[in-house]
Amino acid sequence: MTTLDNRSMIDRKPATAHDNPLETPIVETVEPTPTATEQSDTRPPQMGWLARLLLAGINLYALLMIVYVVARVTLGERWIFIALLNSLTPPVILPAAVLFVIMLLLRRWRQVIYLAPAMALFLLMYGGLLVPRSAAAPQDAPRLSVLSYNLAAQTRDFEPMLGAIRAADTDVIVLQELTLPAAGRLVSALGARYPYQFLTPRGVSLEGAGVFSRYPIVAESSWMYSFVAQRIEIMIVDPAGYEDGSATGPVVTLYNAHPLPPQLAGGYNASIRSAEIVELLGRALQEEQPTLLVGDFNMTDQSDDYARTTRFFKDAFREIGWGFGTTYPAFAAMPRFQGSALQPLAAAVPPLIRIDYVFTSRHWRSLRADVLTDSGGSDHYPLRVELALMDTGDAAAE
Repeated sequence: MTTLDNRSMIDRKPATAHDNPLETPIVETVEPTPTATEQSDTRPPQMGWLARLLLAGINLYALLMIVYVVARVTLGERWIFIALLNSLTPPVILPAAVLFVIMLLLRRWRQVIYLAPAMALFLLMYGGLLVPRSAAAPQDAPRLSVLSYNLAAQTRDFEPMLGAIRAADTDVIVLQELTLPAAGRLVSALGARYPYQFLTPRGVSLEGAGVFSRYPIVAESSWMYSFVAQRIEIMIVDPAGYEDGSATGPVVTLYNAHPLPPQLAGGYNASIRSAEIVELLGRALQEEQPTLLVGDFNMTDQSDDYARTTRFFKDAFREIGWGFGTTYPAFAAMPRFQGSALQPLAAAVPPLIRIDYVFTSRHWRSLRADVLTDSGGSDHYPLRVELALMDTGDAAAE
């Protein structure tokens, strides 16, 4: 007689009178319990050292972003760390959004939770800019197109810049860092197309500024901050009718601004920029007619100075633009890359921050805002904006 051990034991249900003798009896088997060695062989493989290192880096970045979010809400730019990071957005916060999505797909729930505050801040900062928008205005509303362009104090090789300006084809060209050689070349190349000009170059320095206009400039003035600032009044009217006195139109005020960038010597310091913007706002808020603030403001849209400006004026790109709208730097135009083997690679890198703006008073509606893809050799990409004048205010000419 063969003896069966426990692992091969077969339990049979005793037959009854109601059982069908043709049915196969139910057999229950007891599976052997895996040994400790067998259990260890079925566990998922452990993460390699590289994966652990990457996760540790993600956790550290997420922790820093949590500190940034909390400190931004509670302290603001009173803490220099926040002022510095605000000046480096969107590059500082964009990785949080990318990593959040990747961790979500990989079901790394701990990292998802760690990155959630930064993801929420990213959506608050830029969510609205990632949705395409459109706007319309009545056909009879006066239109004005404006180009803001920092020329990077160029003193030669102006043809690429002229190409960018001609391609933009705007009614008004607002220039920063205009040198004397650049002013001379632009006047000869654009004078027929833009007969009204207000140019204040400063030798070959970064301080100069200038405006070219298809419409008549009826008033002009300039003064010095760290760089030249300008105020002009433009009449939106057919130039021929204006010249012979047969036509008139609404007058608008335009400020060409270029506040000093934050200083890094001895630590991050934007106090001079802030003072210049406060003074500029003091002037602009006295205007009763439609007003534009245009230029290289050397601030990102997350800075306190930007928040101060947009309390009173609308950011045209925020109103109607799509994407991050970054304008600086154009890496391929930077001296360290020009003529080097790295220049093609630098040309493929997009600009990182947005510091060039067109701000509008309540009288305007933004119809379109684009950052041009050709920097024309400058380290700034030009910003092109189309506007409709919805309310002339007190700007009707006598």
